[in-house]
Amino acid sequence: MCPVIVALVLLPGFDLLSLIAACEPFRLANRHAGEERFRLWHLSADGGPVMSCQAMSTQVDAAISTALDADLTLVFGASEPCEPVPSVIPAQLRRLWRTGRSVGAVQSGIFALAQAGVLSGNRFAAQQDQLALLRVHWPQLSHVDQLFCIHNRILTCVGGFAAADLSLRIIQDHVGATAAQSVMLACHMATMRDEATPQYSLQTTTRNLHLRRALRWIDRNFAREDCLSSLPEAAGTSSRHLQRLFRAHLGLRPFQYLLDLRLDRARLMLSETELRVTDVAEACGFGTTGTFSKYFRQRFGVTPSRYSPVGVKHGRRAGPAVP
Repeated sequence: MCPVIVALVLLPGFDLLSLIAACEPFRLANRHAGEERFRLWHLSADGGPVMSCQAMSTQVDAAISTALDADLTLVFGASEPCEPVPSVIPAQLRRLWRTGRSVGAVQSGIFALAQAGVLSGNRFAAQQDQLALLRVHWPQLSHVDQLFCIHNRILTCVGGFAAADLSLRIIQDHVGATAAQSVMLACHMATMRDEATPQYSLQTTTRNLHLRRALRWIDRNFAREDCLSSLPEAAGTSSRHLQRLFRAHLGLRPFQYLLDLRLDRARLMLSETELRVTDVAEACGFGTTGTFSKYFRQRFGVTPSRYSPVGVKHGRRAGPAVP
C-alpha cells in the first residue's frame, strides 16, 4: 500500500504547537501499523527554514513547488497573520485543488486558501478574529463555527490542539476507526472531537441559554447599527434581564462587551490591512470616525491613524498581511 503523502507548508510566524499537534498522530499511526501509512513533507515557499511565532527556526524538506504528488497539502499559519503570504503558495494550492488533490489550512493559513480562490462556495472553519479580516477582502465567503471542517477536498482547522483532531479524522478516513482510536489513546486524549464540535468561546462555556444567544448575536452582527437594539429579541429575553446576565457573568454591560469587540476587530484590521481609518470605522460598526478615534485612544492610548502593532512609528502602520 502506497503511503498517503501529506505536505505541511509553513508560513513565516507559523504556530509550532499546531504543527506538532498535527504531526504526532501520523507518526503514531505509522508505528501502530508497523509500516509507513503516512509520509509527511515539510515545505516552505522557497525551501528555506521558517521561523515560528515561538521564535524557533524549523528546517524543511523542500519548496512547495515540489508538492505536486502530495495527496493533501496543509498550510500552517499563526493565530494572527504576521506577513504577506508568498504568491507561490496560493498559486500552487489553486493548481493542486483544480487537479483533484486535497488542500487545507490551519490558523492563518486560511488566507492562502482565500487568495487561491478555492473557498468560494465551500464551507470552512476559521478563528473568529481572522473572520473579520476575511470579510474585508472576501465578503462572500461562508464559514462554519467548528474546530475543523472538511468540505469538497478542502480541510480547514482553527489550530492548537484541534489540529490533532483533524489528523485523527484523516487517519480514520484512510486506515479506519480502530487505528484512529488507538492513536487517540496513544496521544493521551480522552476523546476524538468530531467535525461538528463548535469552537470554544464564552458562548460555549456559559450555561445560560439567553446569554449564549446574546453573545452569538453580538459576535456575528457587531458591525450592525441595530446590534444592541435587536439583542433582546435575538436572545429571547428582556433588555433588563440581559443587563443583569452580562454583569453577573462577564462583569460588563452589553454596550461595553460590544465596544470591546469592535475595538479588537478594528485593531486587527489596522494591523493587517491597508484600509483607511474611515473604512475600518465603518466596517466595525462605529457611526463616525470621530467616535471611533475617541474610543480607540481611550483603549489603546494612541489614535487609529498612528497605531502600529509594535507601537507608534511616525504615524504609519505596519505592512499588510494580505493584499
